[in-house]
Amino acid sequence: MRLSIAAGFAAVMALAPVVAAELPAPIRQAGALRLTVNSTYAPMEYRDPATNELVGLDIELAGELAKRLGVKIIWSETPFAELIPSLQTKRADFIISGISDRSSRRETADFVDYLATGPQFFV
Repeated sequence: MRLSIAAGFAAVMALAPVVAAELPAPIRQAGALRLTVNSTYAPMEYRDPATNELVGLDIELAGELAKRLGVKIIWSETPFAELIPSLQTKRADFIISGISDRSSRRETADFVDYLATGPQFFV
């Protein structure tokens, strides 16, 4: 699974200069992406107890995307139930948080599936 994540990430990063030119006008003009997370889903996104900084795979991925797109990030944190409504009310440009791609959610949001997970047993 690590290889497929790395390959997908590399493909997205290779396209970043092309995509940057095609950013929606409001994002391009603001020079910023408004991202929202539910920071209770370690290791994907959480607050580091020692520094109180947002950390995790999604945080690093968003940082790299923003860097390559030439924009800054304006972070917001919201309860899980408010993630999709934050898009609908335009408080956020996108969600980068642990949220499952379900058909019922596709009625109100578009998904980019960059990680596959599922139930796991530990003994």
